[in-house]
Amino acid sequence: MTYSLITGLDTGNTSTKTSYIDSNTGNIVSFPIPSVIAPAPTSVIELHTEASNHKINPEEMLHVYIETNSLEQHLRKSYFYVGQYAIDKEGMEQPKIHTDKHNSSLHKIVSLTSLAVAALKDNIANTESELEVEINYSGGLPIEEHKKVGQKPLEELKGKHKVKFLDGPAKGKTVTLNITGGKLRVEGATSGVSLSFDIQSNELTATKDQSLLTSSGANYIVADLGAGTLDEALYENSQLNKVASRNVNLGTNTYVDTLLEKVLELPDFQSIIESLKANNQVGKPYRTREEFMKQVIYPGVKLAVEGKTPKFTVSWGRKRNVDFTAQTLEVMEAYASDVMKEVDAYWSVKGVNAEHFYLVGGGVLFGYEFFKNEEDIKLPDASIIWESPFITSRAYLIANYFEQNLASAVN
Repeated sequence: MTYSLITGLDTGNTSTKTSYIDSNTGNIVSFPIPSVIAPAPTSVIELHTEASNHKINPEEMLHVYIETNSLEQHLRKSYFYVGQYAIDKEGMEQPKIHTDKHNSSLHKIVSLTSLAVAALKDNIANTESELEVEINYSGGLPIEEHKKVGQKPLEELKGKHKVKFLDGPAKGKTVTLNITGGKLRVEGATSGVSLSFDIQSNELTATKDQSLLTSSGANYIVADLGAGTLDEALYENSQLNKVASRNVNLGTNTYVDTLLEKVLELPDFQSIIESLKANNQVGKPYRTREEFMKQVIYPGVKLAVEGKTPKFTVSWGRKRNVDFTAQTLEVMEAYASDVMKEVDAYWSVKGVNAEHFYLVGGGVLFGYEFFKNEEDIKLPDASIIWESPFITSRAYLIANYFEQNLASAVN
């Protein structure tokens, strides 16, 4: 079976976010896969039942075989654990804080797997074991990285890539991705698109801020708060100022790493640490940043978004639900303060004529408790605040949708 899928892919340093247009509803669907990989064996250890497989999503339990010419020679036909399933596996890798995305094998492996998962999520009930999906690639790079390499990394991705699923609900299925073309976009510079538009029932619809962002005289700034960088895009008269737009090394990963260190300093956990030392073992309560975010940060932020007092707890072994609120809020406040210093520095020097400053991206949730009190900035609407981590992947998707429909109309 061969078909086309319209997607947007945001290759993050904590997780890779994928958005696609669902074939049945015509609406945008988004999902994350932790940016973590590990080498895997060629066969599967059968310790779980087929029934249990159907209770999980296809982006979980990712044990895949990838055949591609876009990786280094020794990796072109290889087996990997990807995402959550790679955690604690021997040889596990996650991005370093300042990893260049365009030449990272890790990012390419997670990206190809994510696109294949999108195809399966869209066709998961299909009885055919093999799918070939045509992809007009729509992804992006941080502003400074994009300035250096342009569209060259996309040329290396063009062609066919085979992804075979060895485990989970998609076990036995093979997706061949045929990347026929597309565009590498500028992070931050594109994010504003998803503040202006949505796609519902295969139709492009305007948001309440659309007129502020697309009128001919619109002057504004969009800052994409990512895991690795903060990308700032200046729009003057609704046109991107490519010279003034930039990214700075201010991402949530640094602050999440600080919190992970503080977890290990908690008095409640010292007995566990001593027990591990006595047995010549090394352990930690949260194995990746993404796991920590899902289990600790997001539940507390959810309370804040609902207007309640946020509470954060951590657990490790027999020590459950240890209060970690004060430490978390201290680090979140430091992050929000550093972001606002950057907002002031950029707005008052580069964007002096900008009337609005939008914050988007996953960092909006991380610093939400403090950003919500800043009257001079704009956050995503309350109805889509939980879509903040997917603002960029949605923007890439919407831009992709618009360009493909425009091309069809011209032809």
